[in-house]
Amino acid sequence: MRDLLCDESYLLETIEFNKDEIYEKKEKIIMLKNDMEKGIQRYPRDNQSIIYATYRGMFMSNLDILMAEYSLGNHPDTMLEDYLDGIIYLENIGNERAGYISLLWMLSLGILLEVDNENLKRLACVIEKQKIEDALIDFLLKACDIGWYHNTSEYERKNPYAKTAEIIQIALHDKDREKASKRLQQYVEKEWIKGHNDLDFKNAHKEPGYVGLWSFEAAALAKILGLDDSALKDNNHYPYDLAHYKNGMSFDLSWYGVPVEEEAKEEEAIVYGIPNNPELEQI
Repeated sequence: MRDLLCDESYLLETIEFNKDEIYEKKEKIIMLKNDMEKGIQRYPRDNQSIIYATYRGMFMSNLDILMAEYSLGNHPDTMLEDYLDGIIYLENIGNERAGYISLLWMLSLGILLEVDNENLKRLACVIEKQKIEDALIDFLLKACDIGWYHNTSEYERKNPYAKTAEIIQIALHDKDREKASKRLQQYVEKEWIKGHNDLDFKNAHKEPGYVGLWSFEAAALAKILGLDDSALKDNNHYPYDLAHYKNGMSFDLSWYGVPVEEEAKEEEAIVYGIPNNPELEQI
């Protein structure tokens, strides 16, 4: 068990239940596609939009499986097949919304599992179609060096995810990885749960359906930036072993520059001329 707030038997039941749900939804999609070929419409909503919604339901069930498998203590190797299935479901949701946090978890998990570039590109295509405007997702995708050039300073969910910009800046601009590691620790321990007060992350383990809560994006940042995350090894929401599961993925950070607002501050701090010596100033 990785998440000690979970119930082991419930996690096992959840995995089995969701696998059955996905199987039934696949059967439903086959039926709906057959109906479309025959011109049969059984429901008020058109068949194609029902198929999209069904794939979205499969994705959410699959994400529950991944979370439950990790919380249970399964080896990351055993999660890869389910992870790749999740990408397939996402590719087929049409105009349905997958949800920002779900996509951030999927992307971060892909980095931690060291999924190959082709599958990361498939996920990136989904994110692009979902019209996600988020600086953290942009950073993660650009670091993977898969040809992602979108760049925004906006955040889909500013609290707590805008705080990750400080971790990145301290590590790359200030080049102080020790300080960045401490900032990462503060983010996970003090800000991540609190930043989801509207979703009641703090009390989630007391509610039915709890399969664990993991700050996968924090671990992905630690992996990309090469931060010391040993202080978070026993944190119940930090996937420490995933951050150290593999070490074969390379990241490109050569594109990173000082954020525009920081450049402006530095420009303002520069004092031209010799204000303390008017005579030399005139010369």
